Amino acid sequence: MDLIGGTKIGKDEAPVKIVSYEDFQCPFCLQYTAEQESQIVAELVKSGKVQIEYRHLPILKNESVRAATASQCAADQEKFWQYHHKLFIVQAEAGQATSEKLNVGRFSDDNLKKYASELGLDTAKFNTCFDSNEHLELVTNQQREANQFSITGRPASS
Repeated sequence: MDLIGGTKIGKDEAPVKIVSYEDFQCPFCLQYTAEQESQIVAELVKSGKVQIEYRHLPILKNESVRAATASQCAADQEKFWQYHHKLFIVQAEAGQATSEKLNVGRFSDDNLKKYASELGLDTAKFNTCFDSNEHLELVTNQQREANQFSITGRPASS
């Protein structure tokens, strides 16, 4: 049973849908991913009760936007969740949960491409997608959508 599709994890028929707005640089999103999200997946997603959909709220500036667009390029290859985890692991290893530092190069274009390569993505496709900003409009629209819901902090769920 495959529970992963694009930026969703869980069955489409799940009675409860969680839409999670996050920023890859956000220390609270890191904490949510490491603690609550993994518990929700283990206890509720795998049992078919819940589906989680990740959406972008890149309010911590340039590297957040670049990471969001890169993750969508990974989603094109059905590797969103692996890429999502990689980005948060990078943040955890850098101590982002306790010593927040923003736009310091962890999500530079070169690093985002390197992470895709490390995860075995088709780098030619990924780089073409990423370099063309193919998903920038999607990311921007998701941020606008969050603003319409009056979501200003991360992580947030609707």
